[in-house]
Amino acid sequence: DTALIMANGMMGNSEIREDSTSYKIFKNALDDITYELSRLIVKDGEGATKLITIEVKGAADEKEAENAAFSVANSNLVKTAIYGNDANWGRIMAALGYSGIKLKEENVAIHLGNIKVANKGISTGKDADANNYLKNNIEISILINLNKGDASAKVLTCDLTEEYVRVNAEYRT
Repeated sequence: DTALIMANGMMGNSEIREDSTSYKIFKNALDDITYELSRLIVKDGEGATKLITIEVKGAADEKEAENAAFSVANSNLVKTAIYGNDANWGRIMAALGYSGIKLKEENVAIHLGNIKVANKGISTGKDADANNYLKNNIEISILINLNKGDASAKVLTCDLTEEYVRVNAEYRT
């Protein structure tokens, strides 16, 4: 799927300069629109039943936050756990572990929705509540705090289902 924005000058409007109020208004509106379009593209993924927002905060820098978030977002084990309504935060921690970031698990806190499932790298014992959260929601939030700095990143993904496998197994090139 693709969302494309073009500005070719054909309308003859004046240029919007970065230091103008118009630029700020346009940029904020464009950010809102592109974020919503990206949500819709991910939500409409082949076989997807859940939209997952992964937010990493407390990273040392933006690159570290992005690496951590993308590692979790691209983890088939995390995606299938979410599909199966299994609050297996260990899969999230494992994805952080192979993300390439410097990780101190004793600093990590993980939330599924508003439910803290891990604190300082240890279970909070809230797995049943988190399982219910996964079961009862189609839009899932995973918040990971690395507790190292002030940088953050947000990534969208979807769950991984049997339907995704079926559609792509039947697809011929």
